[in-house]
Amino acid sequence: MKAIEYIIEVLICSGLFLVLYRWLLAGKVSYRICRAYIVGTMLLAAAIPALDVPLYPPVQSSPAPGPAAIINDSHLFGDKGTVYNFGESTATDITDSAAATEKGQTDKDIRTAILNIITAVYCLTATASIVLILFNIAKIRRLRRSARLTPMEDWTLAESGKIQTPFSFLRTVYMGFNYSPSERRMILSHEVSHVRHRHSYERLVLSVLRSLLWFNPFLWIAEKDLKEVQEWEADRDVLNEGNDLTLYRTAIFKQLFGYNPDISSGLNHSLTKKRFIMMTKTRLGRYASLRLAAALPLLTATFLAFGCGTKDQTQKSAVSATAAGTHSTSPDAVSAAQDSVLTITVSKDMLTIDGQQYSSEDIDKVIADKIAAGKPTIAEIEISGGTDMGAVTDVKNSLRKAGLLKVRYMADLGGGAVLSAESVQILPPAISDNEEITTAIPVTPANRKYFHQIHVNSNDRIMMDGYQVTLEEIPEKAVGIIMEQGIRTDTDEDQFLGIFSIGFNRDSSPEVYVQIRNAMDKAYNTARDNYSQKKFGKPLNALSIDELNQVIGAVPKRIAEQDRIIYEDVPR
Repeated sequence: MKAIEYIIEVLICSGLFLVLYRWLLAGKVSYRICRAYIVGTMLLAAAIPALDVPLYPPVQSSPAPGPAAIINDSHLFGDKGTVYNFGESTATDITDSAAATEKGQTDKDIRTAILNIITAVYCLTATASIVLILFNIAKIRRLRRSARLTPMEDWTLAESGKIQTPFSFLRTVYMGFNYSPSERRMILSHEVSHVRHRHSYERLVLSVLRSLLWFNPFLWIAEKDLKEVQEWEADRDVLNEGNDLTLYRTAIFKQLFGYNPDISSGLNHSLTKKRFIMMTKTRLGRYASLRLAAALPLLTATFLAFGCGTKDQTQKSAVSATAAGTHSTSPDAVSAAQDSVLTITVSKDMLTIDGQQYSSEDIDKVIADKIAAGKPTIAEIEISGGTDMGAVTDVKNSLRKAGLLKVRYMADLGGGAVLSAESVQILPPAISDNEEITTAIPVTPANRKYFHQIHVNSNDRIMMDGYQVTLEEIPEKAVGIIMEQGIRTDTDEDQFLGIFSIGFNRDSSPEVYVQIRNAMDKAYNTARDNYSQKKFGKPLNALSIDELNQVIGAVPKRIAEQDRIIYEDVPR
């Protein structure tokens, strides 16, 4: 979509610039101004749509819903049937979402294939055009090496019998022999004018730009206009030296059927009636300042329309938090499109809710008031760089007390990159000494071995069941635990199941928390898919509603969080 927008904006800009040129400037101001305008505006037409200068204030609107996946089947069991239930999505919702996701993935694959084909065609055409330019340059260089070279004051004359039509390229004039003295003088005067005004360099710039943006017809027209005005300028220089107009026109006719490379300047380029008319036109530049001033509003308007973006808007790129793929879809996903969002921004020195700054002491009351008003159904926690985990933990505890349990996380990594949770999540129950935080999970001698601790110290080092691990190792280890202790059998509804207890030092990084939650989501998705393959012989997205219900019931998500830990000793 960005590429299509860019193409459309380039077409609009270059079209408007050319219309203005032909209406106000062509043949009415000095040739130097015409050349500069054509080359400059075509470069601007390519550059302006690629800009995103922050200028406009952001549009105030409700925050857009986040990822369409909610983990909300967390069941935590204490001793023999003590249930901590935070809701469960229905299999119908899950199946519909999975089907929609599968269809969306198919559509995405088709769009990707089409885009790849279009990209390949574009690259092949641009490459072929660039290669043609290089081929013409190489051909001219070979001709120069075989020609008789005569160094002049600031240019070189290359003469060869192979040259049928005179032309110039860069600092060299190419011509044959068999010319009368008067014809030779006029030809050299014309070609030296091209060299002196550096017309070849302008042709090269526009040719390369046209090769890169070959889809833009206005660039082809601009290239033709540039050749035309360069010939006008060279013709004017020849006649200003006192050469006879009739003899000069005759010399041009004699070169009519010659050939020049497109990137060169030649005597027979742009042989039109208008060119002959321009030879006799002596009054150029009338009201040139006013004509140029008329172009400024158009340049300004195109810059404001296509080169400016929203102030303080950062292009966010989601960063994968796990070593595996970033597009895994939770099997218990349901749409979050209808959720109203409570946006909480946590930074090192400030806490804001829906854009309004509050102190940490006020957050409980503010969240409770907003929930009482019936507004938020999901909390989006935006974490700024430099924030410690303690501030995020306090926000999560306030949400638990208020009963707002559906959350998603976005952490600013700096440089425009944003780490996003791969799914909307339900806050796990907290294991805490704080009496206001309920649903504390009791640890007893009977269920102790089913608790698996994932702890992070102040230096963001991770321990899992007493061993130091990396983020990439967590999903694989967690899958093994789930497959061994996390699957409920059909005969024992009250059996103990594995529980993952995630604890953070308050000085650790919130980004690591988001990454660990993503890793656990991946682990449960993998374990459920393994169970589905083993029980039904097919993956989750191929299950019926009843089969999917069985998988969710057999492999419930069991995650708890510790309010705070003291964890600094990391074994080697």
